[in-house]
Amino acid sequence: MKRRVGLYLKRGDARASELAGVARTRLEQRGFEIADVEASGTTGVEVVLVLGGDGTLLSAARAAARERIPVLGVNTGGLGFLTVFTPAELDVAVELIASGRWNVEQRMMLAVEVGGKEEFALNDVVVHKSQMARLMEFVVYISGDVLGRYRADGLIVSTPTGSTAYSLSAGGPIVVPKLDCIVITPICPHTLTNRPVVVRPDSEVEIELVHAPEGDAFLSLDGQGEVPLESGHRAVVRRASHYALMVTAPERSFFSVLREKLRWQER
Repeated sequence: MKRRVGLYLKRGDARASELAGVARTRLEQRGFEIADVEASGTTGVEVVLVLGGDGTLLSAARAAARERIPVLGVNTGGLGFLTVFTPAELDVAVELIASGRWNVEQRMMLAVEVGGKEEFALNDVVVHKSQMARLMEFVVYISGDVLGRYRADGLIVSTPTGSTAYSLSAGGPIVVPKLDCIVITPICPHTLTNRPVVVRPDSEVEIELVHAPEGDAFLSLDGQGEVPLESGHRAVVRRASHYALMVTAPERSFFSVLREKLRWQER
């Protein structure tokens, strides 16, 4: 039986489409069967090759996580914290897949209950608004205990993986992705003493929306897709029961990625 590799790419990205053609050819030459994950799912797939930016990888990781299928990202986007292989390293990625000897990191995911449904995120769950100069008001509970009442532009609940995304730009800490914890970061809080808080991974974070501009409150998952919220709505965020599996690049650590992406090595 042929080994099966999933392919997941950013639609409309010419560079991703070009690399997908090259990857498909080279993998098929090595005897692999290629599956379009968006069209046919992940059944029988041993790894998903992602071509695009971090947003594309987040979508692919959520699709593959329940089946415990690892994802390997080649970056054709911007910053690329998660898609750690460059386009020039496509051959390295193909050889790694062919060898079957890749290193995988488990990444904690979040489950959120809102509106009677359960959704999942790898980076973050964000309560936010779109209007400028209008504050939201909400209460945050940690496993039933009140953390605080906030007046702010919103709130980010992130994983360690998501700590280098929106949470970082809002003043949150950088957390090593192998660590399990939940990071709670307010967005532009009116009270300057409202600071980011890191809690245990088994904590239950409940957000009660006390007040929001009418028709202008939303909950987003990994910045992709929105659930409308109204005053009085609650969202409960906890660690998901499954993890995302990420193939790491040889000879490239999380700290080397930080130095490169955040330009910490420049003087």
